[in-house]
Amino acid sequence: MASRGVGSGHKLVRELPFQTLNRLAAILDVIEGNRAGWEKLIERMPSGTYDHVQIGTFRLSQMRIGGSPSYDLLTDMGYRGRTVEQLISYLEKVENEKALELLKPPGAFSSLATNPAASRLHLFLLV
Repeated sequence: MASRGVGSGHKLVRELPFQTLNRLAAILDVIEGNRAGWEKLIERMPSGTYDHVQIGTFRLSQMRIGGSPSYDLLTDMGYRGRTVEQLISYLEKVENEKALELLKPPGAFSSLATNPAASRLHLFLLV
């Protein structure tokens, strides 16, 4: 599946630069309360996107040296053809502002409260 254009909001997760994926993974690996950011993200995805076995596989990746459940999740989202816009919508649902800052331009959060759909049109896709 090819990208439909950087400015269209259809850039695929797999097209994000390695550095951006690593930074997102580092943010999503952080445990807040009793759940890591990546687990909260999965909870906000459509039902059945990932089953318990797949989630367990992501969890086990932290046992590898340098392993990251979040990086594996983001990589899998890329393989599944998910767009950056879809990722942003999940991050908005879990209110992960640190992760959103990597994908949105400065100032996008002020319009997020008034018009979330409009803010997604102004994606800041790191190249």
